[in-house]
Amino acid sequence: MKAYGVVLITVLSGVGCAGMEETGEFEELGSEPQALGCAVKGDGKTTLRFINRCGFNVTFAGNNISGGNLASGAEACRTIGSNTDHMISKRYWGFRQGEDPGFEHHSLAEFGFNENAFGYASWDWFNLSYVDAHNLPLKIIPYDLGTGTTCTGQTRSCVKDLLPGCPETGKLRNAAGKVIACVSRDRDNPNSTVAKYFDASCSQSYSWSGDDSVMAACNAEDFDIVFCPLN
Repeated sequence: MKAYGVVLITVLSGVGCAGMEETGEFEELGSEPQALGCAVKGDGKTTLRFINRCGFNVTFAGNNISGGNLASGAEACRTIGSNTDHMISKRYWGFRQGEDPGFEHHSLAEFGFNENAFGYASWDWFNLSYVDAHNLPLKIIPYDLGTGTTCTGQTRSCVKDLLPGCPETGKLRNAAGKVIACVSRDRDNPNSTVAKYFDASCSQSYSWSGDDSVMAACNAEDFDIVFCPLN
């Protein structure tokens, strides 16, 4: 996937979150998961299903969606467009409810939907990014447009909580002194202490802005974005 990753690095991890607004209205959701059919195979729409596997409430947000608060074990779907809409530089994130680390301080699920590159028409390109920071473990699961099954070999997952081992230079603390994010302050340097820590801790996430080999792609329809995945 490395050659494909180079194409989109300028619109995804390479540019960080500049220009994004991390504000919006939030919907309070119940403690029980919504029906598993909230992402419907073959409906012609691209739906993102946000799933909270953390042991605490998580707030999720991102481009072109209404954010929400998820209890532990809950899920919610957001439809972002048709499965043919060309949508680039879309980013989604979450944080422990009430502990938002702020702009450019989140783990990111990044997408370019329905891109044409290297002879692949209308494919979706996606990755996990710790280029700016890590605050929650993440997983992206793509579901094939034709079959509705998981795209073979294209799931991206980082299950480890990196806050406890964050190098001192990367620790972002709240007013109470609690570490709520591990921040990479030298995002373009693969040899920085934090980038090397991220790289050693998760092989499937961008650890710095040029870490192109972790990009994934498939002709997908829907996606799961999982907070604190089990595997």
